[in-house]
Amino acid sequence: PFQFWFVFKATTAFDKYLYSSLAMVTVTVATFIAGKFVFSKGNSTAKEVFKNAGWRWGKPKEYIAVIAFALLVWFVPNMIELIFDWHKPIGNILIVQVLGAFLFRFVATLIPAFGEEFGWHGYMLPKLALQFGVKKGLLIHAFIWWFWHLPVVVGMGIKTAVTGSNVFVNVLILLAITIIPTMLHAVIFAFIWSKTKSLAVVTVYHAAFDEVRDTLENAIGFGPLVKI
Repeated sequence: PFQFWFVFKATTAFDKYLYSSLAMVTVTVATFIAGKFVFSKGNSTAKEVFKNAGWRWGKPKEYIAVIAFALLVWFVPNMIELIFDWHKPIGNILIVQVLGAFLFRFVATLIPAFGEEFGWHGYMLPKLALQFGVKKGLLIHAFIWWFWHLPVVVGMGIKTAVTGSNVFVNVLILLAITIIPTMLHAVIFAFIWSKTKSLAVVTVYHAAFDEVRDTLENAIGFGPLVKI
């Protein structure tokens, strides 16, 4: 429901943050319920159930690497567009304001981002890998991660359908063009977690990826290269 509200009811930046954050935090709640009460053996404590989720801070170079990757994905192509005049900014660019907006959004996103990472990678991914093997478990995890985003994808398909066009076809097109990149991105998230064994590092990547994207989109706008 929170993802549908994000698409259809969010009219302000706060609304978007609220609904998306609530959706992300539900992953934490569901994971705790599943891990502690549904799938746990006997009277295992929460500490025992989630002991291998990735409770380490990680190394400074790991944080630098994930933030650099987020910048590579969003900032670099955005700057290329501006340099070659492929895209006009939507307003006057004030670097201090852009950085301030990013830092504020980044810090605000850390807690809900942790909520997702705790569920997807601290709990679900290792459980699936143990049960189905690494490759198959990784693919199942990636598909579930895409499937969880379906309310947003379907909602955007309905909302962006041109008047007179077939809404069903528009939704199918969005489903088709989102499944591969979303699953591939799930693999990147999984790689970061498995490489660092740190929920903190993968949470920082999640927040950096989302907020570099959103800050640039709001401050400068996206041209064709960034969208690709």
